[in-house]
Amino acid sequence: MIDVRPAAAGDWPAVSRLFDAIHRPGHPLRSERFWRWQLVDDPSAGVSVLAVDGDEVVGHLGVLLGGGRAWTTSLHLVPAARGRGVLRRMYDEARRLGPLAATNSNAAARELHRKQGWIAHPDLQRWTAVRSGRASGEALAAATFDRTGWGPRPSARYFAQPGLDAATLPDGSTAVLAERVGGARIVHLVDAEAVLDACWRAGAGWVDYV
Repeated sequence: MIDVRPAAAGDWPAVSRLFDAIHRPGHPLRSERFWRWQLVDDPSAGVSVLAVDGDEVVGHLGVLLGGGRAWTTSLHLVPAARGRGVLRRMYDEARRLGPLAATNSNAAARELHRKQGWIAHPDLQRWTAVRSGRASGEALAAATFDRTGWGPRPSARYFAQPGLDAATLPDGSTAVLAERVGGARIVHLVDAEAVLDACWRAGAGWVDYV
């Protein structure tokens, strides 16, 4: 019988075997520190729902809590466990945490949500600006930003995630910085023109905002 339940920190050895098999090297969820920060240590912020068969984790569903919703992410169920009602039980466990929602899902996930009767809201937009004079490929080149005049890392929990580089821009906007690929993702936007000016001056090749 496959057991479906929230994860505990001690589940990491079995969880890591699943994550190593399904996630690329360098993926954040291959780090115990990140997994625990995002989905285990603070149940008010995120929960890792597991499907466990004996000593093995055969399924995982991440649930991030915010805005009155339970946002599902990082879903995987090994082929041998499919067709046995396990997936439905995993979503039922997630639903106990709040109304379910998802974003940035792939085609397979969208089809799964459609079969489950989810409603699509197509009004989510992602805006990306590429620095003038650069082709898209050039904009992704690694860069070291000049942060003169920028503020410190914001204090909100989101910015405390392991491995995340973040800062407060001069206009008060907040951003996650990805120098490895030359850009910045704006989290809280105050003044779009001021953000672009600050990021271009710092040496960023692109800026995006969802």
